[in-house]
Amino acid sequence: MTQPVDRNAPPPAVAPVRAADGAGGASRADSPAFRALLESLERLAPRKETPPAVDDPDSLQRAIHDADDGFRQAMDLRRRLEEAFRQRLP
Repeated sequence: MTQPVDRNAPPPAVAPVRAADGAGGASRADSPAFRALLESLERLAPRKETPPAVDDPDSLQRAIHDADDGFRQAMDLRRRLEEAFRQRLP
């Protein structure tokens, strides 16, 4: 037996991450660059808009296309964040 999926469920709460201080200096989480990155990610966060109804094959095709675009953008962002993180490692 399968469980129903609630597509309108809010995302789980995320606890803030505390960056370790380096040698008595300010933490990277407090840096202006990190704050700017965090704010840009918050602007990309999903909005509480209801997606358009899928009533026919054309609207289904648009919904699939939109979902695919969103997935590609998320994977591109993940790749860029991983690259940026690797560059920051000593």
